Amino acid sequence: AIEDEEYGGSWMCLKKKQHDGSCTFLKESGQCAIYSARPVQCETYPFWPSILNSMETWEDEAVVQDNTPLRSGERYWNADEGGCEGIIAPSASSTSENNADVRIVERQTIVAKMKAARKQWRRFPADEIKETSWFL
Repeated sequence: AIEDEEYGGSWMCLKKKQHDGSCTFLKESGQCAIYSARPVQCETYPFWPSILNSMETWEDEAVVQDNTPLRSGERYWNADEGGCEGIIAPSASSTSENNADVRIVERQTIVAKMKAARKQWRRFPADEIKETSWFL
């Protein structure tokens, strides 16, 4: 992860693709082209305090992959609502076949990411961006 001092507290705003609002660094395969050097906002997602605030907000953030048929209450990612394909909502089928690749994130990792997100958000200079694109 990049430390604050390395960029002197500067800020960057990631550009979105015109046709679908997705991140400009998202490859056709759906993977991040700059994953090893991604910004704090991306590195700490979905472990932002606002998302972990309640089970409801966590479940609202869950989306399914585009090539997966939707079941009742599910949705795909979109530029307006965002979402995380890595979140498996409790309402999803819990068969061992569906959850074979599930990775459990340790509590200390989640807490560390929440703290890093909160620290970065507090430093962010533009309230308008805080309120419209990255809320904690």
